[in-house]
Amino acid sequence: MPSLPRKKRSWRNALIATTSLSVLAILADLLWAAGWPEWAFAVAFLGVWTLISVSWANVDFNEESSLMMAEIVDSNFRDLHDRLD
Repeated sequence: MPSLPRKKRSWRNALIATTSLSVLAILADLLWAAGWPEWAFAVAFLGVWTLISVSWANVDFNEESSLMMAEIVDSNFRDLHDRLD
C-alpha cells in the first residue's frame, strides 16, 4: 500500500475508527438484545475508548475537524437507530 500524506492518514484512521465504532455499536445492541448487558457495555466502552484514543493521537485534529468527526459519529448513530427501529 502506498504511503499517504500525514493529513490523509489521520483522516483515514479517524474514518476507520468511526466505522469500527458503528460496528461495535451494532454488536453491543445485539449483545444487549441477547440478554448480555455486561458484554454490551464492555463492547461499547471499548469502541468509544478506542475512538477517543485514535482521535487524540493525531495531532492534525483541531476544533473544526473534531466537530466534523462528531457529526459523522452522530450521523452513524442516527442511521443505526433508524435501522434497528
